[in-house]
Amino acid sequence: MLYRCCSMIIAGAMLMLASVAQAAPTFEFVDPPKTIEKSHTMVLALKVSSDEEIRDLVIAPVYPEGFCVEVVQVPGVTASERNRPERFAGLAEKEKLRPECVGIQDIAHMAVFNGNAFVVPFRIYPPDTQGNPETGDKRSYYSTRVPKQFVFNVSYSHGNAEQPVQGSAALTVNMRYTTSIGYYLLAGLFGVFLGYMVKTGTRDKQEIGELVAGVEGVAAKVTTFLYHVLIDRLPMLLTLMVIGFGVLLSMAQESLPVSSWHQAIALGIGLGILGDEKLITRIK
Repeated sequence: MLYRCCSMIIAGAMLMLASVAQAAPTFEFVDPPKTIEKSHTMVLALKVSSDEEIRDLVIAPVYPEGFCVEVVQVPGVTASERNRPERFAGLAEKEKLRPECVGIQDIAHMAVFNGNAFVVPFRIYPPDTQGNPETGDKRSYYSTRVPKQFVFNVSYSHGNAEQPVQGSAALTVNMRYTTSIGYYLLAGLFGVFLGYMVKTGTRDKQEIGELVAGVEGVAAKVTTFLYHVLIDRLPMLLTLMVIGFGVLLSMAQESLPVSSWHQAIALGIGLGILGDEKLITRIK
């Protein structure tokens, strides 16, 4: 008899735990991007799933400096703006910094969620190409060397409306922060040009040195050097630039291979120095 009672108690407890686990809502991001570029906005979708009714759902994101997050208001979802204290309030009025993301509603609210699944979208505004936030004043340089972490704090209540049970969750998503593709291409092509200059000057050092030695004056020497490196070898330079542009584009099909413009220059220098001269000669 005692064994049967214990078995029934254990079975009942397991059923209660299973029902609680089944009723607990789940939160997950829908295909979160791995990379975010300067000046390129994107939407991050947070999926809410539950087998029971939940109430007073609040989603409050915490995001890196320079970035702004805005709730995309869909039916059933409202939004509010968090309090943003004035920066350096003790300074003179003209020296104050306006807080970042002023006027952007970033906290999502849902009064009642009746179960099944629902998606709450958030729009992310990264700094522009000059490093300025969507609104407000720039506080510092926002480095592209480290990934950016976005945290979403969730609070809700569920169960009996008279004696609700409070619940909470926290979700994080990390994204690699990169320069814009326009800066990447321009800096990469400049690097290809530098690599070509270094490679040509090193390879044809003796020939160019003899030509430069035959003229008098610094300006004449520089003009002679540039003529024989750029004008005389212009077809090879143009071909190398076009090939480098194609390689840079192909490397950026899914995401940018570098995070900053100076890394793009280094990549371009490598392409310019390591370019296959035999292939370029055949293309010409």
